Amino acid sequence: MPGGAVWSWMPELCNSIPIMGLKIFAIRPCGRLWLRYEVYSATRWASRHPGGAPTYGYPLSGTPTYGYPLSGTPTYGYPLSGTPTYGYPLSGTPTYGYPLSGTPTYGYPLSGTPTYGYPLSGTPTYGYPLSGAPTYGYPLSGTPTYGYPLSGTPTYGYPLSGTPTYGYPLSGTPTYGYPLSGTPTYGYPLSGTPTYGAFM
Repeated sequence: MPGGAVWSWMPELCNSIPIMGLKIFAIRPCGRLWLRYEVYSATRWASRHPGGAPTYGYPLSGTPTYGYPLSGTPTYGYPLSGTPTYGYPLSGTPTYGYPLSGTPTYGYPLSGTPTYGYPLSGTPTYGYPLSGAPTYGYPLSGTPTYGYPLSGTPTYGYPLSGTPTYGYPLSGTPTYGYPLSGTPTYGYPLSGTPTYGAFM
């Protein structure tokens, strides 16, 4: 540890000799010699060298915490005060969706938890792109609209753009005659109203 020392003879004071981390007093009364050693403590050294505590992320021992480089400025998401922004851990690499440059990917906020459909591991759930807004039928809160599954492709009659095809509602189940697989039953068109004689 840093420190200093004074080498002194009694009763006559001689030149000071700096010694790292050690203060030595040599006292010589009555022709005898005693040596007293005093080791500086970290607290004592700090009290004599004011300047505040180290900047967040830069410890006094070891290497700087992940995200805090020795040159330039800290990486995006790692502030100099407080704690790192959500998604930017102090060990390992940032969580999925939180890049080290620019801003977090769509759906990954800096506070709270990621938006529905955007997991912290793996890739976003089907229907939740990393750019722009989620695909039609995939809301950012709650669960996907009826007919829009989280895996695979939307059920028959539920397109990714525009509105569901005639007979396929967003709540409840499809209208009678409009199945979720295959094509509508004979007499039940996808536009207009059912053919005469086909009952709903």
